[in-house]
Amino acid sequence: TLDEDQIRLCRKILKWVTTAKESLTVNQLTVAVAVRKDDKEIDEGELLFDPRQDIITVCAPLVEILSDDTVRIVHLSVKEYLYDPSRSGQECPFSLSPTSSNTDISSALLTLLSFDEFAAANSIDLLDELDVGNARKKLEAQAMLTYGLRNWHLHCIESGYSPKFQILLDQLKHYVASDYSYLWMESLAKHESGASWIYIENELSDWTGLEFDYAGAYSFVSSLIHSISYRRWQYLSIC
Repeated sequence: TLDEDQIRLCRKILKWVTTAKESLTVNQLTVAVAVRKDDKEIDEGELLFDPRQDIITVCAPLVEILSDDTVRIVHLSVKEYLYDPSRSGQECPFSLSPTSSNTDISSALLTLLSFDEFAAANSIDLLDELDVGNARKKLEAQAMLTYGLRNWHLHCIESGYSPKFQILLDQLKHYVASDYSYLWMESLAKHESGASWIYIENELSDWTGLEFDYAGAYSFVSSLIHSISYRRWQYLSIC
């Protein structure tokens, strides 16, 4: 029988494993479940003591660890059960929803991308390290950096209109307007085409308009896109 802390850990792991856009490794999951909102660095006390064993202990027989160290659910039926809409609202610790899972993951990724070690001054060196494969084996925040840079906006968009919608919007606006987003801009400029910028802007515009009337949506989206466009201009003007 799992205690309350183990159940919470199990839920976190299952959210990430079933919702992530790509397979995550043990090290990545260890960092992902340790991130807490408003953190500025990884709290080593929150990291799993024995990651492989801890994951198996709380999630067996629902997940498995493969030979390449990635973690996955053992069968698609596990995900179908966890996200069965007929169980929503029930007092069950293992009843999940795509909206809440994507909201929590979005918030965690935006928090991680706002860590002090990812400030603009360090961005070029960090991207170079990741390109040559360095830091990928380290049990530190960089283990999730590439995933966060590529996918945070996708999780935001797929979170829909959740009870935490406004909180996530505020977190998003703060991130995009801050120097921490410079690393994301640099990553986009380095790895994506110009069309990707426009696509992301449009998708985020549609998502952020969910809550507001037309006038309110226009005001917020204009502010958000202005921040993104300004950051992009800043990056391109320096290069």
